[in-house]
Amino acid sequence: MDGLREETIRLMKRYQITANKKLGQNFLINEEVVEEIIQTARITEKDLVIEIGPGLGTLTSRLLERSGKVLAIELDDRMIGILQDQFGGKENFELLHADILKVPLAEKIRSRKTNWQI
Repeated sequence: MDGLREETIRLMKRYQITANKKLGQNFLINEEVVEEIIQTARITEKDLVIEIGPGLGTLTSRLLERSGKVLAIELDDRMIGILQDQFGGKENFELLHADILKVPLAEKIRSRKTNWQI
């Protein structure tokens, strides 16, 4: 079994959750796909990354390693505790519990440092 897949299963068991198909949830379990996303995005420490629907945080952990800041926007109540447990202590992590369709993103971005590359 792939390490990422094992980690996903472990988190799902620990928090007693399954994917919510009504929200279109699918969990990223392929390390090659994660790496391709990270490489293609060419993220640097000057970047503010807005991650919509971080779920269990599979991609989030890699984004935090590369970017200056990750603003994770998550709708699912069940994922909030998981994300806070995993990344709450990280200085470059911010979690917003909201529906992305109702978030004034331009306002959120303007309220941050002005030197972010978006």
